[in-house]
Amino acid sequence: MAVLELQLSVELSKPYREQQQPPSGSEQTYNDSQFQSLERVNSASQWSFTSSLPKTPSSPDTFSPPVQPPVLGLNLTPTRRGLYKTELCKRYLISKNKTCEYGLRCRFAHGLRELHLTARHPRYKTEVCRAFCLSGYCRYGRRCDFIHDETPEHLRVLRTENALYQEYCARHPNATDVTLVEVLREFAPYRPDLKLFLQYIESVG
Repeated sequence: MAVLELQLSVELSKPYREQQQPPSGSEQTYNDSQFQSLERVNSASQWSFTSSLPKTPSSPDTFSPPVQPPVLGLNLTPTRRGLYKTELCKRYLISKNKTCEYGLRCRFAHGLRELHLTARHPRYKTEVCRAFCLSGYCRYGRRCDFIHDETPEHLRVLRTENALYQEYCARHPNATDVTLVEVLREFAPYRPDLKLFLQYIESVG
């Protein structure tokens, strides 16, 4: 089973009451190689889970990319506090012994356990980027809210993580600096797939 699928897209499209019922069949298991490939995906673009989000009357018909995209300095440090640990550290990912020269000072996440989530539009990655479609280039790059050349599996992952984060924030409106682990802990009791993923993240600590 491909890591990026994680069967999350189907689950998010169900009503909350249906999500409380565990799926029939044998229990799923995940191994280190599957989740290492998930971490590699994040090194190329910001990590996120997904499913097709239903359009609701309250959702705006269109949305625009951010006015100014986040900019990385020469030392690969996000320039805005709001981006703290919202991406995996590339140095950490490519290091054989999972280290980074910046250590505790690094503003990027060293593994999924440290990963913070960031606010996105509710319809994040549900529409094609016009600029990228016309020219193959977009000035916002991987941080664009619109679809570029992501695979269907990657898009499902991105949308699912965004949907989980949106739901978490609706339940906890004053929450700040929300981590992936916090969101998974919130929904894992009702979602066997998320429970297994959370167990994996906590086991590799």
